[in-house]
Amino acid sequence: MPPQLDLDRLSQSFSAVARHQGWSSLHSPKSLACALSVEAGELLRLFQWQNDKATHIAAQAPAPAAVAAELADIVLYANALADQLDIDLCEALEQKCAANERRFGPANDE
Repeated sequence: MPPQLDLDRLSQSFSAVARHQGWSSLHSPKSLACALSVEAGELLRLFQWQNDKATHIAAQAPAPAAVAAELADIVLYANALADQLDIDLCEALEQKCAANERRFGPANDE
């Protein structure tokens, strides 16, 4: 079984770094939403100008470490925004998956 994402631990780590750097006052919901958008843009930039033809994707693929770093930033900012707005991100994810299954069919429809 893959390890579970510990959002509480990530929140504590993110908050500790923000406090240490003096960034906590900058972490308003608006600022966190903006940061989330910027990080998503940075992820997109890694794939910019790629040809979508399957024969070229492997040669043009960005470094997995760079993609992983941007995905981690996105998750950290999304989690921080959820914390600021008192949203249980785990519950929100569960509800979204359930809504998707109702709308589009079960996930295990193979």
